[in-house]
Amino acid sequence: MNHFDVLPVDISVHIFSLLPIESVSDFALVSKSWKSLIHSRSFLVMHANRLLHLAKQVNAELHQKREETEEYSKSMEELAPRVCTSMELLEEFLKIHSQNCDEKMNSIRLAGRNKQIYNQYSHNSTQFDDPLLLSGEKRLN
Repeated sequence: MNHFDVLPVDISVHIFSLLPIESVSDFALVSKSWKSLIHSRSFLVMHANRLLHLAKQVNAELHQKREETEEYSKSMEELAPRVCTSMELLEEFLKIHSQNCDEKMNSIRLAGRNKQIYNQYSHNSTQFDDPLLLSGEKRLN
């Protein structure tokens, strides 16, 4: 009994049609029945149609990916001016924030210096000549 003839021809044809042609040609060496099946005109036409169908599917997928890429590129082109504007606004904000921080640091330094001067006068002298340091204080004459 030939073990290779156990599968029905339709199932064998379907299985062979799913394989690459290089593998199928190797299976033609297994048995005479497989060789005649694989080298038959109907199988070759079916396999060629299957490959053509797969090629069309791949082409359609590539076309869809190309369209998606083009849409993405267009959306990025539309978004680019907004991003540039956003970057400009961010740079302007950082510049203003930096200036504000500098002003606050200068105010803190000035307040510290005024406090030093006040402490120096209050410890060393009973008379205050600086009206700015005595705001709200009673002047000693």
